[in-house]
Amino acid sequence: MGKGSRAHFRSNLISQTPLSSADLLSQTPLLDAPTGMFKQEKLDDKRKTEELGGFVNHGAEGIDHCIEKTPLHVLITTYLSYFILIITGHLRDFIGFRLNPQAFAHLRNKNGYAPINSGFDTFYHRRLYTRIRDVFNRPITNVPGRTVTLLNRVSNDYNKTFQLTGETREVLNLSSYNYLGFAQNEGPCADAVELAIKRYGVSTGAARMDGGSSDLHYEAENLVARFMGKEAAIIISMGFATNSTTIPALVSKGCLIISDELNHSSLVFGARVSGASIKVFKHNDTADLESVLRAAISQGQPRTHRPWKKILVVVEGLYSMEGNICNLPGIVALRNKYKFYLYLDEAHSVGAMGPNGRGICDYYGIDPSNVDILMGTFTKSFGAAGGYLSASKEIIDHIRFTSHSSVYAESITAPILQQIITSMRIIMGEEHGADGRRRIQQLARNSKYFCSELKRMGFIVYGVDSPVVPLLLCHPAKIPAFSREMLKRGIAVVVVGYPATPIITSRVRFCISAAHTMDDIKWALEQISEVGDILRLKPAVDASGSRLRSKRGNSQLKPQIPEPSNAPQPPQHKRTLCNRSEMPAWLQASPFILTGYRPITPTLRECVRSLTYVHNETGNIWSHLLGAMLFIGLIRYTWGGETLLGEHVKGVGVMDHTILGMFHFGTVFCLSNSALFHLLQCHSEGVFGNCMKLDYTGIVLAITCQFTAVIYYGFYCDAFSKTLYLGTFIGLSVFTIAVVTMKKFRTDEYRVLRVLTLLGFSAIPAIPIIHSIVQHGLEFTQRSMGLNHVGLMLCASSIGIPMFVFHFPERYFPGNSHLLWHVLIVVGMYFFYSGLMMSFNFWHGQNADCSVPLSQMDLGPHAWYWTPAVLE
Repeated sequence: MGKGSRAHFRSNLISQTPLSSADLLSQTPLLDAPTGMFKQEKLDDKRKTEELGGFVNHGAEGIDHCIEKTPLHVLITTYLSYFILIITGHLRDFIGFRLNPQAFAHLRNKNGYAPINSGFDTFYHRRLYTRIRDVFNRPITNVPGRTVTLLNRVSNDYNKTFQLTGETREVLNLSSYNYLGFAQNEGPCADAVELAIKRYGVSTGAARMDGGSSDLHYEAENLVARFMGKEAAIIISMGFATNSTTIPALVSKGCLIISDELNHSSLVFGARVSGASIKVFKHNDTADLESVLRAAISQGQPRTHRPWKKILVVVEGLYSMEGNICNLPGIVALRNKYKFYLYLDEAHSVGAMGPNGRGICDYYGIDPSNVDILMGTFTKSFGAAGGYLSASKEIIDHIRFTSHSSVYAESITAPILQQIITSMRIIMGEEHGADGRRRIQQLARNSKYFCSELKRMGFIVYGVDSPVVPLLLCHPAKIPAFSREMLKRGIAVVVVGYPATPIITSRVRFCISAAHTMDDIKWALEQISEVGDILRLKPAVDASGSRLRSKRGNSQLKPQIPEPSNAPQPPQHKRTLCNRSEMPAWLQASPFILTGYRPITPTLRECVRSLTYVHNETGNIWSHLLGAMLFIGLIRYTWGGETLLGEHVKGVGVMDHTILGMFHFGTVFCLSNSALFHLLQCHSEGVFGNCMKLDYTGIVLAITCQFTAVIYYGFYCDAFSKTLYLGTFIGLSVFTIAVVTMKKFRTDEYRVLRVLTLLGFSAIPAIPIIHSIVQHGLEFTQRSMGLNHVGLMLCASSIGIPMFVFHFPERYFPGNSHLLWHVLIVVGMYFFYSGLMMSFNFWHGQNADCSVPLSQMDLGPHAWYWTPAVLE
């Protein structure tokens, strides 16, 4: 194809007509897929389930796209585990560089050359990956079919190197991409491959553009096109290169790629190499995709704001790390609305999904013409190698002459082509009768049963209807532990951790095959359940044995609305309480509080009336409300009588009134806003969100005001330290308020950041306290800062906060709310008030003007509790 024909291709085939932003943005958001998008299926669901081995046309709304959230206590302990590992690793490096420099010579500059391996990557490899390297890259010595034979190995240098022992072990294989069981060394595929080797040999010796094409290439490409329901197809010799070299042939500078945030690295690499602009949308979230599309179309290209030459949306059919399926009906509906081009990677779904094994289009019953480019690989379901692209003839011809894999790479070999042809014909039913359909149905049954049983057992499992079943491990120590325990029981699995997954979602990825028998699946489930109990991988269940689940899902999914009951409704004047299952997601914060919820009451009057009866929030509301009233009453005590105006009190100035006023204001503001939040949270989701922001703001403000007083009186006569600490602390409080209240940071994605920010902010005052102890001694700090009372407050808080984080005692006594930790927080605040009064009296009783050297101040007998007598 010459330059002229290539230019014609770009301008007519893929280039879009400039879109009118006004026309597009004036349309109402799309909620349902257009009628007629799906192929008409006449079988009812029950008959289809029986005849197709479990595959049903789910349509646009039939798939649960939700991904279960990791429990908060698991998140915190996972981050803490990585923190300990990294700190320990750096400590070992620090000592090793000095005591054993020869072992680290490869990390230093040598003769003017910088080290090739340096930075965090090599640190992570040495200190984290190498510790558990024995669970990865296990060598095998036979066909990776239903079972696999492992070569036993040992390491005498802590996994730096391995030596084979000469022994082998046969184990059940739950680790290989052998979805339809075509990884065989005997049978029709193996026989056909043997004949192909005798005729063609094992190498093509050239690229497709040179002399590397044979009749098998054209036969295989025509078969793939027919199988996928497209006009043409091209076969590439490497699966990764199918994506990474094709995308640059389709888009370039001036084009836009919109990619799912969890797309495979081959798609990410190809997008980056292309030179096109890249935008990412939230995983499987068509609402966010539409938002990105509308913004991109309305704004155009950066700086010039010209219309994009073309927009290419890139998604996967089956996400290999999550095991979930793309919301193709919603994406196709957006394609028809916004006129972009759709690139669908079916590496894991072709052959494994759909009643005919033809991938996600077949699974949903969507006509393949609604997807512009279908990509897939032959390594998973076909027992071969390489990949393919299927599209219109014009697109395929363009890829054939512009993709680097087609022009430069050696073409796929004849034995592999024969494996592809034979296995695909078996799947299509053109050879060996119903064997292909039997494999598809067996895979569907195995996958559904395996996934549903894991969920029933209580594991956190991703995916649905998928032969890829990820099970969350989370903690870094559980990654090797799970793999080793499963191997002891005769099962090979693949475990995956950071950086292949997010740091908090390390997992084991089971790959189910049609080669597995139901007895294999049941036995494997027994072993997995046993290991799960040992490693505590099953979240809590309620008294009935049901899962206590919390999900995050896509905004386009319809909410579950309880069916209307025919039972007589209670009189309106009686107070009715609800179960957790009846409440919206934003009121289901604790999975262990099952009953006692107030119904949604979208009026202020009804919310206030809930003060008069008992429900889940009664203790929370009144503990904060009474606490606020207590500190309002203490205002009169602080500024009345002998506290500030007594004869023994000297040098009370504006700053003292300000500091004490800030303490009372912050404490009352915190407690009253918390009471307001718990009172009004059943009003509506909007009021819930706004009151939560006020609650978080009050917490940060209370901490700020309290420890501002500690710093002020702790460094009463040290102006420099006092100014430095106060300025830094107040600045950090502003940052913390921003993190815990800004809309961006209030999503589940930033939940860990919010918690860690609050905990980190609360821990910062330890620095000036330690400073004072080092400089002036413990006894002086006890009097100047009221340290004992601050310690009592921290003790109360350190008991109360873990009770909140780990849902104690609700976790062990599920049912109603037992949130006792709020009472501990109020008690802790009173302890702090006592210490503040002691600090005030210590300075203003003998050294208000800082004229007395600190070493000569009378520390006097120390009292644990402050009483008015101390002031006399």
